[in-house]
Amino acid sequence: LSNALQLQAKSQNPPSLGTLAVVCHMICCLPGSILGESNIQQILPTMVAGLVYFSKNFKALAQSEMISSKPTDVLSIILAALTKILTISPEYVTKFIGVIIPSLLLLSSSTESSEMYIPKQLLVFQCLETIAKHTQARNSILREKDQVVAVLSALVDHPSMIIRNAVVQVRNVWYIL
Repeated sequence: LSNALQLQAKSQNPPSLGTLAVVCHMICCLPGSILGESNIQQILPTMVAGLVYFSKNFKALAQSEMISSKPTDVLSIILAALTKILTISPEYVTKFIGVIIPSLLLLSSSTESSEMYIPKQLLVFQCLETIAKHTQARNSILREKDQVVAVLSALVDHPSMIIRNAVVQVRNVWYIL
């Protein structure tokens, strides 16, 4: 796995779904003390690369879900891993904030209206709310504030009441920064 992560860090290609699933599953399931700081820092670029890939290609991947749900299942694992890292060790993602926020915004504003996508959107909103409280990346967060508030404001009329409530909550957190 270590070799695969080193190769991925140097590659311009998106990480393979298998590598992404393993990396994110490790983050989700293992305590930070077992993973260790150096391993987390080695794993993060692969996880962020996966997030960026999914945010840019979600529409095509969602259409392929009719064949296999594996791609969007990996997105759920990526979002869960990101949520955990943002909660327990936000300092590790500080240098990725400028990439993570736009990727989360693309995923939050997806035109996918399926009820199957609602849990993923809620994870995206949880990540955005947690990022807003990240004090070490304050300057990066403030640069993205207007864009985040604008994208979230456009989602206030979402057909799902759960999504509307979550959007209002997260938008309010960003609005008062």
